Amino acid sequence: MLVLAALPIWIAGAALFITIWPLPQAVGHLIVLVLLGEILADFCVHGLRKIPFTCSYLPGKANIHLAFGASALLLVILTDIFAIIEKNALQDPVRYLKLLAFLAVVKFWTYRRNARPHLFPELVFEESPLQDIHALDLHRDGATVR
Repeated sequence: MLVLAALPIWIAGAALFITIWPLPQAVGHLIVLVLLGEILADFCVHGLRKIPFTCSYLPGKANIHLAFGASALLLVILTDIFAIIEKNALQDPVRYLKLLAFLAVVKFWTYRRNARPHLFPELVFEESPLQDIHALDLHRDGATVR
């Protein structure tokens, strides 16, 4: 998750921020961005008990459009709030250290929360297929299709 999602954003951000911002603010923001990327990646994989590249649910049952809309709205609101907090923190070294300490504690908490494999000892499927499947027994021209 970090290599495929967070690292490309961080590299693009580093190239952009170093060219348009003063170096101390750019480096400070990139450090915060690294911690936020790791926290978000840890949240995304929490409780993930699936085999990679497989589908553990029956198609057609997920409400992805609702989850995406709610997540996008929440992300916009949180981004706005955190941008104000980070802007104030980058102007004051004490606030910046408090922000880094808070993000480090959250990162440690998410890491410890995901590092407990004994909570989910076996693979669990979200749904199971119906056991009572009835065949239509369609015949073609009065003959059984083989």
